[in-house]
Order: sequence, then structure tokens, then C-alpha cells
Amino acid sequence: MTTVTETRRATNPAAQNTSWRLGAPCGDVEPDLFFPIGISRAAQYQAEEAKSICRTCPVMQTCLDWALETRQDSGVWGGMTEDERRAIHRRMRPVYRGGMKTSVDNILEHRVDQVVDLVAAGLAPGEMARTLGTNVVTVNTVIRKLTEAGRLQGATA
Repeated sequence: MTTVTETRRATNPAAQNTSWRLGAPCGDVEPDLFFPIGISRAAQYQAEEAKSICRTCPVMQTCLDWALETRQDSGVWGGMTEDERRAIHRRMRPVYRGGMKTSVDNILEHRVDQVVDLVAAGLAPGEMARTLGTNVVTVNTVIRKLTEAGRLQGATA
């Protein structure tokens, strides 16, 4: 059985605070549910069952952000499996064109129109982060920079 104490530790001091877990509905469920083994149909069903609990959770986005920050490589965290989180990490990799670029730089260079559309559609920063494959901090930074540049009217970061 995998327990919370066996998860990777955060290097970012802000990510070391896990008090957000206290009221999470997963605390009342057998932890093994969130750690399906393999790719069998039963494991996929188990992951979907865990994700359904996550969808009722008021701290789902915080949990996902924490799992991404600490690079949790197993289990369902924030409503996503390890494969889904790996896909987010792949999309967040910096582009190397004469130097290292941040996720903010990548979005500002390649996905501004998508961000403008998401803001116009009224998506919350957490929903935008999922759509863009990044985190809420990056989304808020992009929104702030676009607002300062006059590309967004009335957006708040």
C-alpha cells in the first residue's frame, strides 16, 4: 500500500505545505483506490473511480498543482493519472531557441490567441491551466502580461 508519506517531497517551500489535504474527500477513502496498478481494464476502472472522487473535491486544482510541482509519478492526484500529468509536463517543457524559455514565454510566443479566447469564454484560471497544460501561476502571469500590453480588457490575474 502506498501512503501519503511515501510521496515525493517538494523542493519549493510553498509546495511543502499540504494542509489543503485536511478537508479533501479522499481522506475518507482507502488510499489504494488512488494507486491503481497496471493498465488492465480493472486498473482503468479503479482510476476512473478515484477521479470521480476528485471531481467532488474543493481542493482538486491545488492537489493537481502540488502533484505537478512535486512530480508525483504514480497514482491519481487532482483528478489526473500519472500519464495525464506526464503529458502536462511534456507540454510545459521550455522551447530551446537560443536559450531557455519559460512556460510564460512559450504561451506568450505561441498561444496568445488561445488565451484571449479562453478569457473571452469566461474560463476560470484553473480551467485555463488545464486547457493550456500548465498551472494557475503561469496562467495568472500570462493574463497579467497580456492585460498590461493591452491585449485583454477587464481580465484579472
